[in-house]
Amino acid sequence: MRNILFITMILLLSISRCYAQDEHAHDISETILIVKVINESENGTDVVGDMVTVDFYRHGKAIGHVEGQVGEDGRAVFTDAPAGIHVVAVARTKHADMAFSSHTVEVAKTDSPIHVNISAYDVLHDNSVLRIKTHHMIFKTEADSLVVTEYMQLVNPTDRAVTTDEKNAEGMPKVLSMKLPAGFSDLSITNYFVMSALVQTEEGFYDTMAMPPGEFQAIFSYKLPINASDIAIAKPVTMPTEEFTVFSQIGSVKIVGLEVPAEEFQTGDGSASEYFELGNVTPPKVVKFKITGFNYSKPMQNTVIPIAIVFGVLAILVIKRQLGSKPKPASRD
Repeated sequence: MRNILFITMILLLSISRCYAQDEHAHDISETILIVKVINESENGTDVVGDMVTVDFYRHGKAIGHVEGQVGEDGRAVFTDAPAGIHVVAVARTKHADMAFSSHTVEVAKTDSPIHVNISAYDVLHDNSVLRIKTHHMIFKTEADSLVVTEYMQLVNPTDRAVTTDEKNAEGMPKVLSMKLPAGFSDLSITNYFVMSALVQTEEGFYDTMAMPPGEFQAIFSYKLPINASDIAIAKPVTMPTEEFTVFSQIGSVKIVGLEVPAEEFQTGDGSASEYFELGNVTPPKVVKFKITGFNYSKPMQNTVIPIAIVFGVLAILVIKRQLGSKPKPASRD
């Protein structure tokens, strides 16, 4: 009897959970969604005829998809857009062979049309116009590694999305190239860059996405091994940079070899740190310096074999000496 009651309770809970998940499913209806595509480039090419697609989601699951072309008024109108509680949509278009998308918008039941805007741009195939306004290179330690964080303010001063004609073997453009110090590992992206659009190389990485007009904060980090008391750093400059600054937040460890004197500051926890303002730097300059004063000693396994060999040789010598010193048999004379 108890087993029957237990099974019944499980079934009731499962049914109620399914009902709770689907209680709004029947609330999905249709509404009018108007997507306006705006070419933000000055004297930009016409967007009429560009294809627009809209994907609809509810609780993270796709529930609908519509597509159509931009009309003479710069709009694509959809009269059968899914609408309801927790329904959201993202509109996308392709202009000048580049993809652009809208912000995520809520598509609730309404008697009035829902409006969505997509900003598109003409495309400039010349990444030499891109530059870096501020570039900070920050060093910290973590266990037996140097953790390097690079913060940069990327600038596209034009009114067009910038790409390049330089492409890799797969036909993807190398829009922004970042070269990192030799031996880097554990590349991590925090801001601006999208990991799926990056191609990592032995020298660093490059971004395959076109850069829209404006200023963008890019942040990424990686690790360098601490394998000596002094670590040599060589950071190639790949883009014109207005302000390049090196920060050290490693306590007593010092940076040497830069052309400018160190300035000191205190971090939030009160520890002393230093920084070096190099000012304007341009390619093909390589920023070179050393970080000195690490308390480093070679791993013990490097000395285990030599020590074992020494003790082995000593043991053999002792055995030989003992054998050679045995008393001779007494003479019968």
